[in-house]
Amino acid sequence: MNKIFDLIKKGYAFEWGLVAIAFCLPLYRILSTVLIVITALFWLMKSDLKSRVISAFRNRFFLLLVTFYLLHVISYFMSYDKKVAYTDLETKLSLIVLPLFFFAGGVINQNVVKRIARVFVLGCLTAILVCIYFAIKNSFHNPYVENEFNISIFLDSINLPWWELILKSYSYFNYALYSHFMHPSYFALYLTLAAFIVSSSSLWFNYDGLKIKIVKIIIVLFIILNIFLLQSRAGLIALLIYLIWILVTSNWRTHWIIIALSGLVVISALTLFSGRFELISSKVETLSWDQISKTNIRLAVWEEAVDLIGQNPVFGHGIGDAKHKLMQNYEINGVKQALEEELNVHNDFLEIGVKLGIIGMILLLMILVCPIFNGSTQKSIYLFFILILISHFMFESMLERYAGVGFFSFFYCFINSYLRINKRD
Repeated sequence: MNKIFDLIKKGYAFEWGLVAIAFCLPLYRILSTVLIVITALFWLMKSDLKSRVISAFRNRFFLLLVTFYLLHVISYFMSYDKKVAYTDLETKLSLIVLPLFFFAGGVINQNVVKRIARVFVLGCLTAILVCIYFAIKNSFHNPYVENEFNISIFLDSINLPWWELILKSYSYFNYALYSHFMHPSYFALYLTLAAFIVSSSSLWFNYDGLKIKIVKIIIVLFIILNIFLLQSRAGLIALLIYLIWILVTSNWRTHWIIIALSGLVVISALTLFSGRFELISSKVETLSWDQISKTNIRLAVWEEAVDLIGQNPVFGHGIGDAKHKLMQNYEINGVKQALEEELNVHNDFLEIGVKLGIIGMILLLMILVCPIFNGSTQKSIYLFFILILISHFMFESMLERYAGVGFFSFFYCFINSYLRINKRD
């Protein structure tokens, strides 16, 4: 028993807790929540708690995240609807907890960093297999056919070939019906980072034998295929960023250049024929820009958000009252679909602007930009992370759901901890 407590004090249990959280992030929320609680206990039991907390408050990235959360707390007391405000605080609690793990958890060595990265990829692959299982199960129980496997989700398309159903997003292997654990855009973000980790020798394996190369190529291609199946616009943009990134940064003699070039061609071609592009292109061909802005629900929602920011630009409308204000604007200006579906802003910068005003927007930008100027030899990893993160922030309110906040908090802190290890003297 004493030996077990000694290992806990040395931080081994805490480090394995971080590894377990990384595995469960792409899976069921309850699993990662339970593991965060358990890891928090190991964090408290680890030796030198006081010195670790003091070191965290000397870290500017930790202070930025804490300040951002405290701004939400202040907004809670300024909000009339305390119930909605409390839910928002609860959703964003990982903005405090996970930074404490990484910035007040002691120095995380290279072995632990790689273990976390590899296990996260394993978690993503496990999530994909679960998605495939449920897609197959739903196809065998298709309500439009009896005792027959069919992936079509519409009666009118029941006789179309499987590849056309997938391209048009008419199947159980597409978008929300395929993404079992979270919104497709969120899952696509997880998978894009997983693909980057696999193709990065600094986060994956130092040695690159033929067998490892083959395994890495298969994993990356499998992940790329699944990002396409998710049919998220933000996800496809992030995937293109990944492929271009590899194209630009890879040695021309490596196998990754072939994957990047072929991936760009194939994904671009498939996207042109997919249901997503068909929907967008048809609007562009038949409508003027003014009509498009009224027809495309995201553009209409962004317009309402900008209007609300203009009404209270400095402090915003509060984390408890912003949604009510947004619904009022939808009703006044006749944005019926957004009102009926109670849509959020679908843009994190504008979402924070509506809730916390320009102060919140500036603070969020500081959180994202400041690590770029960290003197690390591995800064490119953070640059890639920010690029794919912003591609999703522009189209989704990622910080309004646990899947988004958890991903952002965990990997923002994880990558910055990794950069600290590789910081120039």
